[in-house]
Amino acid sequence: MKRKTISVSVLIFLTFLCQNRIGLMNRASDTHAIIAPSENCLLGGVRSGKWIKADDIGPTLKGSHGLKHFTLSGPANEIAANKIRNNDTPCTDTWFADIAPEAKEGIAIELPTWNAMPRIPRAINPKDATYVRIISDILKSKGIAQPDVQITEGYKIDLEGDGQEEVVIAANRYKNGMFGSHVTAGDYSILLLRKIVGGKVQNIFLAEEYYPKSKEEVLPNDNHITAFADLNGDGVMEIIARGGYYEGSGATVFEVKGSKATAVLDCFCGV
Repeated sequence: MKRKTISVSVLIFLTFLCQNRIGLMNRASDTHAIIAPSENCLLGGVRSGKWIKADDIGPTLKGSHGLKHFTLSGPANEIAANKIRNNDTPCTDTWFADIAPEAKEGIAIELPTWNAMPRIPRAINPKDATYVRIISDILKSKGIAQPDVQITEGYKIDLEGDGQEEVVIAANRYKNGMFGSHVTAGDYSILLLRKIVGGKVQNIFLAEEYYPKSKEEVLPNDNHITAFADLNGDGVMEIIARGGYYEGSGATVFEVKGSKATAVLDCFCGV
């Protein structure tokens, strides 16, 4: 009798494992929402490895959704997105979500069935002479003769899993801050990917703006690195950036293929 009880328990356990495995296999083609916690906005999603815009996935998201949260330090606690909607003024074209608990950094994806963060980025020294020179040379080529190099953050990360690390650098300099509608000579914002392509290092610009001269009636933007993650399950990690100006901000997902970086998902709110 005791042996029979154990056999039944084992059978139940094996059945559970089988059903769970089948469930995971079926979910591989499910839709996964992608949210920028820093902006409380829906970037869009992914279905069977294909990107889905926020306007296409937003109307299908009802109730609460559990998401895996990834930061520059690695996987974080799971968070929940509630009340997903696109009727918040003044940004009625943007899909928003209430995030619990609050998270001011990183990227969140709805329960991926793959390893969304297979590799962890390593921070670089913003004062490193090599990177300072790289940014300085770029600024000089854009007409800023005596650049004030301010690397905000930078990371080394093997995006493709091929054993070769890429470098992503954010550099921002606004002498009088981000307030108002003017810039000072020498201001700039750069989001740069350094990648070896065909045996040569290439500069791939994700975002850039330069101001060799002071200028009025302009809304300067700054740009920052907020996360790296494999958001579509292809083994290659995307770059997630956030930025904006003094009356608005947003987030963007960049997909990198070879020497090309493409903004595949984004969200923004500003006036």
